[in-house]
Amino acid sequence: MRNKALIICGVSWALFWPIAYFVPREYLFDVVNALGISLGGSVLFAYAPGVVDAIRRPDDLKKAHYLILGIVATWVAMVARTAYLWGWRWLGEPEGGLDATFVAFIGWLVISGGVLHLLAPKVLEGTVPRTGWFGLWVALIVGLVLGASIVLLKQFK
Repeated sequence: MRNKALIICGVSWALFWPIAYFVPREYLFDVVNALGISLGGSVLFAYAPGVVDAIRRPDDLKKAHYLILGIVATWVAMVARTAYLWGWRWLGEPEGGLDATFVAFIGWLVISGGVLHLLAPKVLEGTVPRTGWFGLWVALIVGLVLGASIVLLKQFK
């Protein structure tokens, strides 16, 4: 079944573009947002027992707990982002809506999810994910340098 799931995903990615060409943008986003929120809710429901287990046993967290918490943080961010953008579009895309602090917090949730993913090295068959603290530090340094560079470039704009 898993191979079928990958094939279905690949076919859906290929079909997205011709469908998107013919469907009005507003309707396309409505359907994609609805699917994103409903699938996100399903993912969060599916992983909820792992979150409850991590909360009940904070002194005995395993790498799998970190991976589960990373998945949940990332999907909470995805659902929140989708709901926020859907509301923003519904309100006529008011100016400044994408610059709200809440939008930055959603990005921070994604960062937190990524950190938790990287802190769960070799959970799957001893090989995936293949990085841990080293990869986390490299990502943080590269991100900080990139962010600082963008801020500096904006000063000379």
